[in-house]
Amino acid sequence: MIESRSLTSSVASDLTAKPPPTLLERIADGDRIAVDECSRVHGPLIWTWARKFTDSTGDAETATHAILADILDGAKNYDAAQCSELTFIKQVCIRHLLG
Repeated sequence: MIESRSLTSSVASDLTAKPPPTLLERIADGDRIAVDECSRVHGPLIWTWARKFTDSTGDAETATHAILADILDGAKNYDAAQCSELTFIKQVCIRHLLG
């Protein structure tokens, strides 16, 4: 009986445990590794979007760097309760590329 109670307590505490911070939350907290990870993970997708909205590869690269900088600057405004990380990144891209 004691074992089942401790198992139940363990499962309950796992369900109430706070999830690990998102990539953007880590960036907002100053995590330099998260910045590199963001560039590695989201950079290719951002470049693809930028390439679709620009006239040249050079313009797409410039836009990609500017968008990544906007994402890093805006990470402090990210709220995981409001949208997913990818949605936030898409919003930044759209504002930059269409704005």
